[in-house]
Amino acid sequence: GRVLAEVASDVVTRAVHARAQLAEVMTDFWLNHFNVYAAEGPTRWTCVEWVRDTIRPHALGRFRDLLRATAQSPAMLYYLDNYLSTAPGARTRRKNAGLNENYARELMELHTLGVTGGYTQSDVQELARVFTGWTITPQRSGRIAFVFVPWLHDGGVKSVLGHRIEPDGQAEGEGVLDLLAREPATAEHVVRKLASRFVADVPPETLVQRAKNVWLRTDGDLAEVMRTILESDELFAAPSRDAKVKSPLELLASALRSAHADVRQGMVAAKLVGDLGQPILRAEPPTGWKETADAVVTAGGMVTRFDVATRVASNRVAGVRTDTARWARLASGADGIDALAQDILLVPPSADTRAALVEARDAGATPDLLAALVLSSPEFQQQ
Repeated sequence: GRVLAEVASDVVTRAVHARAQLAEVMTDFWLNHFNVYAAEGPTRWTCVEWVRDTIRPHALGRFRDLLRATAQSPAMLYYLDNYLSTAPGARTRRKNAGLNENYARELMELHTLGVTGGYTQSDVQELARVFTGWTITPQRSGRIAFVFVPWLHDGGVKSVLGHRIEPDGQAEGEGVLDLLAREPATAEHVVRKLASRFVADVPPETLVQRAKNVWLRTDGDLAEVMRTILESDELFAAPSRDAKVKSPLELLASALRSAHADVRQGMVAAKLVGDLGQPILRAEPPTGWKETADAVVTAGGMVTRFDVATRVASNRVAGVRTDTARWARLASGADGIDALAQDILLVPPSADTRAALVEARDAGATPDLLAALVLSSPEFQQQ
């Protein structure tokens, strides 16, 4: 439990203080795309390597390298039960040994091709055969790591997506991962999710197709795909402006950054992300957390967002130091409301937000409360 809490603390601290912000946002995206539930089994301590060695180094690299890293991660092998998957009749001490299709199914449905990607149940079964023997070292060994066990592997010929897979041990799985990474359906599925994360819940089709073409031309170079999305006209067009609502992690990190906070110990801050509805590395279904507005904009969720804003603005997050005197300096003077709102929002507040702030100030609201109101404003909830 302590290890998982420290990993969550690290995620929040980097979200606030890292200079390479895009890399951190992409790390968060991939942690959700390749979701594992880290609060059970050996994942409670392999989650360190999962974030540090599997996801973060590949966040802006080539997709096929990221895909291979996740496939060989003890966290993923345990979460989707592939560590149990063996060829029929293989000799093992496990009572529940045999072919397990969980990883093969999610690999195609969620990680690569998408639910409409054209695969069949037969492909799932054949792919599961390909990954038999991809397992983890015993927990009693002292270090949980990926290992390929030849005698647990199904050594027969397989057929995946119409491709004949000759018997070749571990290389079968590595070859199929490369095949899936280069499929046009994979490019479209993943690019659509990226555009949904950065542009709009329902992204412009023109952008999706253009980014997909970049993916196919560059062999899944994620940096070039992201360059296409972030430099696109669609991102800055009126329909996409303010079209996305911040996720819990984005909301807390942006509030702390706006408050110029110093996160010295991020465990309590990480717990606040869970209070907002998305505890770090604790999404139980393979789909991860839903990233559209309807998942986070609820009556109860907004009340919690207001509470978190108040705690941040008044320096009441343990392990985090905020210079609350700064709010007083900004709010002083005749144009204090505008100065405070501009500093936090980076743009002038809307007429409604400004009117609410003026009313609160005239009613005797403290600078801390005024800052909390800005952090709770509709403008601040938007990416």
